[in-house]
Amino acid sequence: MALLKKILTILILIGVVFFVTKKCTPPEIIDNSTTVYDTIRDSIPYAVPEYVPQLIYKDTGSTQWRDRLIDTAAILAEFFAKNFYRDTIVNDSTGLFVLEDTLHQNKIWSRKITGEAYSRTFYETTTITDPYIPKNKYFFGIGAGGSLNKFDFSGDLMFQNKKDNVISLSYEVLSQEVWLKSFWKIKF
Repeated sequence: MALLKKILTILILIGVVFFVTKKCTPPEIIDNSTTVYDTIRDSIPYAVPEYVPQLIYKDTGSTQWRDRLIDTAAILAEFFAKNFYRDTIVNDSTGLFVLEDTLHQNKIWSRKITGEAYSRTFYETTTITDPYIPKNKYFFGIGAGGSLNKFDFSGDLMFQNKKDNVISLSYEVLSQEVWLKSFWKIKF
């Protein structure tokens, strides 16, 4: 009858421990999110100043053509022709900028600068990872101790769940006693 009371007491204690650990709050959820910040820069249209060419150097004439036949019609046709030139200044990830010149009568007749600055996106990424992933843990141990009147050895089994609650089962060899203990984590 005494053995039946001990077994019944142990089963009740096991039931109480599992009931209490089930009602505990769930573990804290650590945010494993990624934060992305986007910055978009658009081009702002602005007025391009009118280009006025400045004379830097003027060739007054050359002596290399004096001994050759001169085709005046070809020279005049070239002089009055409008020559259009297009030069790409920048064409990369920052944008596309093109310079367009029209030459007429040995002068820059018109100059046009067209361009488009591409939108740029800057990303700042923050990644938070959880270094600790809770797991169930099992332990086995032995112990010895007592008082002046009594000395005993024990074999112990211990279980730690994901919420860091601990259940311990001890068997004392000499006195043949069984101990069931439960521990809860204290948060400050």
